[in-house]
Amino acid sequence: MVKDITLNHLNLKNKTVYSTDQNSQIKNNPDKKIDSSVDLFTQLVNLPGRLKFIHKVRRLKKEASKGNGLARLKLGVMYHYGQGVKQNINRAIFWYQGASVQGVVTASYYLGLLYNEQCELATGEPQDSSREDNSRIVYWFKKSADRGYAPAQHKMGILCEQGKYVPRNEIEAVNWYKKSAAQDYASAQCNLGRMYDNGSGGLSRDKEQAAAWYLKAARQGDVVAQFNLGALYGRDEDIHLREEISIHWYEAAANQGYAPAQYNLGKMYEIGLGVKKNKRRAIQWYQKAAEQGYVMAQQSLDAIF
Repeated sequence: MVKDITLNHLNLKNKTVYSTDQNSQIKNNPDKKIDSSVDLFTQLVNLPGRLKFIHKVRRLKKEASKGNGLARLKLGVMYHYGQGVKQNINRAIFWYQGASVQGVVTASYYLGLLYNEQCELATGEPQDSSREDNSRIVYWFKKSADRGYAPAQHKMGILCEQGKYVPRNEIEAVNWYKKSAAQDYASAQCNLGRMYDNGSGGLSRDKEQAAAWYLKAARQGDVVAQFNLGALYGRDEDIHLREEISIHWYEAAANQGYAPAQYNLGKMYEIGLGVKKNKRRAIQWYQKAAEQGYVMAQQSLDAIF
């Protein structure tokens, strides 16, 4: 089975693989028009000509001054990331807080992100931050999460699981992951699957539940879920699934550039697990992973040559 050849990477109980927000498509967004800062920037700047963009900024400020929460949120993102305007963290905070007052839950989430970024820039490590900084970060994430914003709920799950800014509490992490996953948030579905996979957070180890949650996220394109699903199918004989399915999900993750999946595919082609031995294809996958600095792939290439 696959576990015999890549144990360090496929044993998720020993090596936690988290899914991050960047792999998710935010659905059921309370603000409907905002999915992420990148999407927001695209909405704002994908306009013909600089003058037209400047006009757009002025219009946003005019709307924001009238109490338009969404306009305030957009301005907050622009000043936060320096998108179309000079980066100004104080102005970003001003507009985010203004949007939050108007009930825009996304703004509270972005405030949490901003304070988190500033804290880590200042201290280098989360554990070096002050209690006041920690409380402020958690306050804004939780405020958004309590109002049902799926990305914030997922973020609270990560903080609780890692013990970052809050006492470590895996049971509470599972509760947050479940709330976010129920809204079809892929990163939370992946992490909930991992908790079932490992039997963590007060959950009984349940491979079928793990597979079900991984699959929901994998179908949305979450690369970590695709990799974890390939690992789960490949290593567990009692899940009634074939190695071919493991390869399918490894390929899905590998085609998105995920180095661990590229390495595993290379190994499977090298020794013929679920596929015919194919040294050329093994080398191709090893090279893709090695180019990203993946050490085990580099070592496998050295061994082949």
